Amino acid sequence: MALERMDLLYYDRDTHQQEVDLLIESADTSLPVEIKKTASPALQATRSFAAIAKLGMRVGPGAVLCC
Repeated sequence: MALERMDLLYYDRDTHQQEVDLLIESADTSLPVEIKKTASPALQATRSFAAIAKLGMRVGPGAVLCC
């Protein structure tokens, strides 16, 4: 997917403390990004991506950024 324009970037945490470090919103799609300070993140790093669907937007492919 090529992003022509980034509409909005923001952070989200729900009432159950599930958080996504960064949401890139483009058109009607939210792209979740989790940022981890490790070279080998656990699969659980992406578990909060499903919570984004509660926002009522289409969820695109997410990413885990390791630094």
